[in-house]
Amino acid sequence: GGINIISPYQTAHSPSVSVFSTRMEALKNMKEYIDEFSEEYVVLSDSDHVLNLSLKDVIEAHQKSDADITFVTKLLSPDYTSKTARMMVSSVAGRINDVSMNSSYNPDNPELVLNIFVMKTSKLRKIIESAISYSQNSLTGMLISGFKRENYRTFCHTGFVAPVSSFLDYYKYSMMLASDEEARTSLLGQKGRPIFTRVYNSSPTSYKGNSKVKNSMLADECVIEGTVINSMIFRGVRVERGAVVKNSVLFHGTRVGRNCEVNCIVTDKDVSISDGVRLSGSENMPFYIEKNRKVY
Repeated sequence: GGINIISPYQTAHSPSVSVFSTRMEALKNMKEYIDEFSEEYVVLSDSDHVLNLSLKDVIEAHQKSDADITFVTKLLSPDYTSKTARMMVSSVAGRINDVSMNSSYNPDNPELVLNIFVMKTSKLRKIIESAISYSQNSLTGMLISGFKRENYRTFCHTGFVAPVSSFLDYYKYSMMLASDEEARTSLLGQKGRPIFTRVYNSSPTSYKGNSKVKNSMLADECVIEGTVINSMIFRGVRVERGAVVKNSVLFHGTRVGRNCEVNCIVTDKDVSISDGVRLSGSENMPFYIEKNRKVY
């Protein structure tokens, strides 16, 4: 049916024209558009989680369970933390029996809701109408208040998930993909669900005689003369002889000069680091270099 882009701003009927601050504000504004849907089911999804998920499997599980709403979740590890409180649930045989909002691991509710929901379109319309009637502006609040009387089910995703809500999250999960083969396979190696980037007709990466690469992901068209360890290297990066790059993300066109030492650094496109420079952040505070900067 194609793609329709809906304005992210409140309408002229609203008291302001600011960007929506909640999902429910956006859904209310799209009510007339949603009322025209002919499809039986609808999928709601945020845009801050990176994963490779078959929505077909989620919809089939939703239909089989006859759920009111199916929540896609991920079983958390005890070291999980978040900058903001997130919806977490516990379930028995796939049915949600408790919900809470937490910013760290909660053993009573160990499944993180990935903010991907499947429901009938008619159910979504009822939620929007109720929100308008009772001046509700939080979809999360409405879902939490209704879990005891509704048939909420979970679809627990077992593969790699990166909830990216900050620069540190981006860095942390990039490092995980660089060093964890299981995570890479879960995201990038799914048969029938490949992830494509823009295609370029470029040469393969060249590894010179004294180069050393370990636990890293490298794109095409790079020239590696130095050492790269636990790093994510984008297209067209050059690491000169004697340079050591560790725990870093180097974007397109970055040049690391001879005998440089780079650790816990994220460079934007076309950054140039001069010969002999030493740069280091830390795992909990990586250092970012802006696009087109030259570091002497």
